[in-house]
Amino acid sequence: MFKHYLKTILKEILNEKFYSIIIIVGFTLGIFSWIMIMLWIDFEEKSFGLKNDSLLLFRISSLEHEASEVWLDSNKVYHYRLFPETPFPLAPAIKRMTPSIVSIARFGYFADKVVSSDKIISFEKRFAYADIDLFKFYKFPLIRGNISDFSKDSNVIIINKATADKYFNGENPLGKILKIDNRYNLKVIAVIKNISSYNKLQFDAIAPISLIKDRTIANNWTDEIVNTYFFVKRKTNTAKIIRNINMIMYDNSPGFRGTYLVDRIPRHHSYSDIRAEAGISGDIQFIYIFAAIAFFLILIASFNYFNISISQFANKSKDISIRKTFGAERKNIIIQYLIESQVLSFLSLAFALILVIVLIPKFNHITSADIKIVFWKNNLLLKCFLITFIIGLVSGSYPAFYFSSVNPARIFSSIIKSGSKGKVFRWVISFIQFTLSVTLIIFSFKVDRQLDYLRNTKVGYDETYTIHIPLSNNIKNKFNFFKKELSLQTNILETKLMVNQNIIDKKDLALHLKPEFISISIKPKYIADNIRSIGYIYNKYEKDIPFEYTFTDSDMMREFRSETIMSEIFKYFTITTTFITLLGFFCISSFIAEQRKTEIAIRKSFGASSYNIYFFIIREFLLINLAAIVTANISVTFIASVWVQRFSYKIGDFGFIEYVIPNLISILLLIATVSYHAIKASKQAPADVLKRL
Repeated sequence: MFKHYLKTILKEILNEKFYSIIIIVGFTLGIFSWIMIMLWIDFEEKSFGLKNDSLLLFRISSLEHEASEVWLDSNKVYHYRLFPETPFPLAPAIKRMTPSIVSIARFGYFADKVVSSDKIISFEKRFAYADIDLFKFYKFPLIRGNISDFSKDSNVIIINKATADKYFNGENPLGKILKIDNRYNLKVIAVIKNISSYNKLQFDAIAPISLIKDRTIANNWTDEIVNTYFFVKRKTNTAKIIRNINMIMYDNSPGFRGTYLVDRIPRHHSYSDIRAEAGISGDIQFIYIFAAIAFFLILIASFNYFNISISQFANKSKDISIRKTFGAERKNIIIQYLIESQVLSFLSLAFALILVIVLIPKFNHITSADIKIVFWKNNLLLKCFLITFIIGLVSGSYPAFYFSSVNPARIFSSIIKSGSKGKVFRWVISFIQFTLSVTLIIFSFKVDRQLDYLRNTKVGYDETYTIHIPLSNNIKNKFNFFKKELSLQTNILETKLMVNQNIIDKKDLALHLKPEFISISIKPKYIADNIRSIGYIYNKYEKDIPFEYTFTDSDMMREFRSETIMSEIFKYFTITTTFITLLGFFCISSFIAEQRKTEIAIRKSFGASSYNIYFFIIREFLLINLAAIVTANISVTFIASVWVQRFSYKIGDFGFIEYVIPNLISILLLIATVSYHAIKASKQAPADVLKRL
């Protein structure tokens, strides 16, 4: 029986290739978006790789008042943000006073280091120091060596793969010596994988913090220079720990006027409002938004299946009636169409998985993430099968029960029509689809406007920002021309060749070091426009390597990159959602033109012009579009007013342009989509239609 159903379904899919492709495309994009969101959420939650799930890891952060203030809508807005740094001697003092802390560790940078091997000498900005217990907290993916040796000797160092390749050129670095500032000879004991940019512990090399002997650092309770992490047992009263931390600070630093808090590590990447983070910060609100959009994508694809199935009712109703006449039961019809929807949804899953594999590198590039696809990990494949089954079940249920309710007597007596009930249902679904699409289009404009405001407005102070771009051979060979063209830009102040963080003309190292990147100083206003200009000029001279940049200001880097990533992904989701919706409208316009071809022929016979016929077909779509625009504008106005409150620096009021342009875009897209069938129907000769009646 199942084999018979499958053969029948495959035959119908092949007979209706055009509609089947549209359904599969919609389902594929919806499932693909859902999988990417699941992978991203999993990456966000597990980007740290904690070692011990039975203990809770916290980080100490200070609550300080920023010096800047913003004048916005006639109100002074003061900003309070968390800073992750603490004084150097705080950690051992807390450990002595707080028995509930299982272990505690510090992590920090103190200055750029001159690092040398037998062959190479270079400057390292990301040279870190840490306490031994740090390696009890995190899983560092080991390539070779033994991390446990870190606790046995102060004169050791752990490096990542990039640093190993840089100083030892593919040779085994274990046991070899790196000289630090011509003072310390540190033995390489382990090589780890390069650390993801989302990880807060960013380093290229790390040495024991016991090497820090300087009393101005070791006994300094004023300067906040290290990150402090600690492990506690579950259900530990963290409020008592916070009181102890602040008591210690008031006892040892008479001028201390701030407050220290603790934040739990598994949440602080996506939930963080901490300044001066080492890695790229996430934003849980954006993840929720993208998850909702992925759900809407699947919903819109399901609506398309509803509409396409109903539009084929006239063709399928006679086949169903014949089967019922020869004894087919209603449950047989229901099972057939439910299996058909499952076949289409699982075909879409196969294409979605291929898309994930192909596009995950692009997604990683946009988000600066390092998402690995392991389908058997965390039951990912099982989740994919489950969501696909649900999509097929939900999408196929309405058509299955609708088709199975056909009365053969009514079909054969030609009484059945499309009916106002089916028409109303179709237009309600279309209204919901287009409202969602228009809402996303308008909201994407508002997101872009707010983020442009963030990127281009720095209130309360004025300074120069510096970005670094890698030095490729093509740029290097034409550097003077590249530099001259950049100098013509009014907002670009200076362009230099650099060796890590040091200018190339440093006399004592010039013979040993080669320029590694370009440093470009830009004015603080219109940062986004400045970077676009630099990228345009860069692409003129370098066509092989994509334009990439980093800010030397870590806070600026964090805010700018994080928000830009979210904006970029939001645009992709908006385009995908609109595309799926327009596919559905294209099918509906085809159905309406076919259903009303006799009526159109009669109208033309009585003198209706092609323009009258064209407007006759698209007017219902335009009415739905206008209703959707009104609903979407009201919804977005409320949503945007709530969303924008999360920003300290926010635009006062969204302008007229944020409403007019997206609304015009939605109307033009709709007209362009339905015009093909409307024009085709308006040009059809009435005689050709009427003679076939």
